[in-house]
Amino acid sequence: HPEGEELVNASLGELTDNGKTSSIDLIWDFIGIVRNDPNGAEIDNFKHLRGACQRLLLANPENYTLSILSAYALFFLEYRNTRLLLEAEEKLRVGFANMASIEGLFDDEERLRSLFNQFVTHILDQRPELINSYQFSFDNIMIDLLLMPLQMASRKMNLITTNS
Repeated sequence: HPEGEELVNASLGELTDNGKTSSIDLIWDFIGIVRNDPNGAEIDNFKHLRGACQRLLLANPENYTLSILSAYALFFLEYRNTRLLLEAEEKLRVGFANMASIEGLFDDEERLRSLFNQFVTHILDQRPELINSYQFSFDNIMIDLLLMPLQMASRKMNLITTNS
């Protein structure tokens, strides 16, 4: 990444316009930043990333960049905690479903699967312990994608019946 130096000095809030914008490239950029710390502050980087994502997600729960990076930090930091692994899985599923929606990848399952596999590879590179203890499932993301239109229709129906 040619402007990598610039990225290191920028905050997640700045680069996502305080959580208003999402970007697939930012996911990979931040994964590279937290992993490749010349000062060896990797765990602190993951803790800061997790905190920044949590704060920004409060106002922007649909931001897939924040959801996926939050999941990444949780998988790295909490790989022994079953409850937090479930939270990481939920953030990952929501993040990829929102990515498909926002980036128009509903009809490009191959690209979405490739992005998911790329993400899983990064996780397993960082936490090989998860290989035997956790099952990453792309099928769960596809189920979420199929359910999204039904959930939206249900919300609209509830609004209509509530307001009439």
